[in-house]
Amino acid sequence: MKKLLLPFILLYVSFSSTSLKAQYVPTSPYLQNPILAIGYTDSCAQFWLQTYDYASGGFYTRIGKSGNILGNILGNNKHMLTQTRNIYGMVRAYMLTGDTTYINLAEEALNWMYAHAWDNTNNGWFQELDINGNPINPGGDKTAFYQHYALLGIAAYYEATGDTVAWNWLMKGYNHLENIYWDTRPAYLGYYDRASFNNQTTMDKSFNATVDAITTHLLYLYLMNEDLAYQSRLEELATEIIDHMVASMPQQAIGFVEKYDSDWNWNNSDTLTIMGHVLKAGWCLARINQLFPDPSYINNAEILVTHVWDNGYDQEYGGPYKDFNRVTGQMIMWGLRYCKGVVANGAGNNSRIANV
Repeated sequence: MKKLLLPFILLYVSFSSTSLKAQYVPTSPYLQNPILAIGYTDSCAQFWLQTYDYASGGFYTRIGKSGNILGNILGNNKHMLTQTRNIYGMVRAYMLTGDTTYINLAEEALNWMYAHAWDNTNNGWFQELDINGNPINPGGDKTAFYQHYALLGIAAYYEATGDTVAWNWLMKGYNHLENIYWDTRPAYLGYYDRASFNNQTTMDKSFNATVDAITTHLLYLYLMNEDLAYQSRLEELATEIIDHMVASMPQQAIGFVEKYDSDWNWNNSDTLTIMGHVLKAGWCLARINQLFPDPSYINNAEILVTHVWDNGYDQEYGGPYKDFNRVTGQMIMWGLRYCKGVVANGAGNNSRIANV
């Protein structure tokens, strides 16, 4: 039942000077024998190979469960987020298997992304691209979430190859984030959640703008060259997680506040909290603690992971639940009309379920 929380539990055990009350003994064959993950990764990567447009370049965004392209139904888009995530997967598959098919396709997809997803007029990454790589909404806001994630595949590719072009693009995207999105006001440090298309206006703060910076590129940047600037940014982001997200938890029915205004005031019109985000924040604190030990990091990581285990975890079938209303504590089951029946028949923690 603890399998999906296991990475967080193991991270806490490894990085803490104190032990958990009852340490979990792994039973998954993939944790007992990690070499099995190579074949699993290879199989996953093989699936995604069929979603690439080998004629025109770029991964298709909307595909069916068997890998078929759903363009006739929803449109043949090739969004930037699809490119960077699939590139990341291809790079990691290459690093585990040594199969150059994956790294070669990662390079091809990166070149397509460089050519189409970057805004050459205003700078920053476009998210929504059509089948030909044209931006669908060039006048729309650019969120920090997409600016962070654009660097995911680039950072992985540079780590695997040391490619100078990839490094230059990584720095181009990183510097754009630092110059446009970072709020330098001493009392309100942090990445803004979004910027206008021409970068003239920046606004709001959020979980995504804060935590996703850590996992998409900042950890890699520090680990690759141990630059003190990256250390400083990681430590500042850890402080923001503790001071704003963890600090908001006692006043919520479950989870933490994920949306804020530019001055870190809660956005109470948005009450969504996601258990995966709570776990991710805990993982990031524990990971930063491994690099720069600080009791506040590991103590708050434990608070976050324990909170999900106690309040947002399926104790019967295993695995964390997903979305909740942080104010009411109700689970949100998007579009499912049978939720009342589930509650009526009794489902343990599912008594929190709300129709949407």
